[in-house]
Amino acid sequence: MANDSEALSLLDSIRLLALKSVTEMDAEYRLRFINRWYSRQFHTPLHTVDDLPTEDVLQHFFECMFEDMEEEKRLRSVQELLETKDERQKRLLKEAVDTEDDENWFREVLDDVKAGRDPLRRDSGLSKPKEDVLPDVFKKAAAQLGESVKELEKTVGADAPDEIGFDFGKAFDPNEDWGLFDDPEE
Repeated sequence: MANDSEALSLLDSIRLLALKSVTEMDAEYRLRFINRWYSRQFHTPLHTVDDLPTEDVLQHFFECMFEDMEEEKRLRSVQELLETKDERQKRLLKEAVDTEDDENWFREVLDDVKAGRDPLRRDSGLSKPKEDVLPDVFKKAAAQLGESVKELEKTVGADAPDEIGFDFGKAFDPNEDWGLFDDPEE
C-alpha cells in the first residue's frame, strides 16, 4: 500500500486532471458529462451507462435538450446545423465582433457611471439617420406614437409620477433598488 504522501499526491493529480477537463471541456469530458446526465436523468448506474451504445445516449441527450428549447432557439439550431463551413465561420466572426462591440459599450457606460455622468443621456457617437431614409411605414408609426403620448399626457398630466413612483426626470442611480427587494405583501 502506498504511503500517505503518495496517496495525497495521487489524489491531487486526479483533482488537477478533473479541473483541467472541466476548464478545457475536451471531447472526453463532454462525453463523461453526458453520461453523468444520462445516469441522473434515467436513474441508471454510471458504470451501466458506460456500457450503453454512445449513439443511444447522445440521441437521448439531444432529444431532451431540443424538447426543452424554445421554438425560436430550436429553429436557430436547425439553421446552424445546416450551415456550411464557410457560413459557420462568417457567423462566428460576426458574433465575436458583436460581442466585442457590446463589451466595449458596457465598459463605456460603466466609465460614465464612475465619472458621475448619466449613461442614459450619453451621446452614442452614431450619426442620426436622415429623415427621408426612414420608410413611410416607420414615419406613420412614429407619428401615431407621438400622438398617443400627447393624448396620454393630456389624460394623466405630464408632471404626474407613474404608479410605481418612478421619477423619470431623476438621473439614473445604479445603487438604487427601487424597492425590488421589498416584501410584496407590505
